[in-house]
Amino acid sequence: MTLVTQHWHGYGPWTGPHQFFGREHDHERRPGIAGTTAGETFLRATVPPLETGHYLLRRVQTAQERTRTDVQAALGWLTRLYAQQPPDSALSYLDKAARIEHTHSGLEGGADAIWQYTLSLSGNKTIEYAVICCPHRHMGEAHVPRNDPRPRGRQCRSQRVARAPVHAETAERQPDPTGSQRADDSRLPRRRLRAEQLRQRVPSG
Repeated sequence: MTLVTQHWHGYGPWTGPHQFFGREHDHERRPGIAGTTAGETFLRATVPPLETGHYLLRRVQTAQERTRTDVQAALGWLTRLYAQQPPDSALSYLDKAARIEHTHSGLEGGADAIWQYTLSLSGNKTIEYAVICCPHRHMGEAHVPRNDPRPRGRQCRSQRVARAPVHAETAERQPDPTGSQRADDSRLPRRRLRAEQLRQRVPSG
């Protein structure tokens, strides 16, 4: 098994109306089934996916020039976009310094960074861009080798969307800015077994 060093990929910016994040557009933000029209459309699209890790399935958009090997460089890319397209001044958002601090700690901890805000309230325009951790905690098969010399080459090791580890109960959720798309439930059976063992040890009466 090849060991891939932690790195980060930038995606976006995407701009569009606020209504796009309504549930009626969820089908456009899901990967679909590999080989189908819906699956191919998702891979070519630039719209934000429902789960942040699914950005990595979009091989063509995972470009070397947007790949960073340290957190500061990834933050630099985010802050440059923020300066170029700041939020609507009529709205109140987390100040830039606090935003950067929160994002820095999240990226170092393996969480994705999603920066989404309103560009124009009167113009009904919102923006979203992202830095995605790779290898990804929930998308292990879709890691992107950072040393691939081709700008549009074999970035994602797997594009088999149907095998992506997506839990049905989380597919409806909005992208989490912390990158924690779902809780780790791999230890639940063991906990239940332990609880049963403890109950058997408690004397009756």
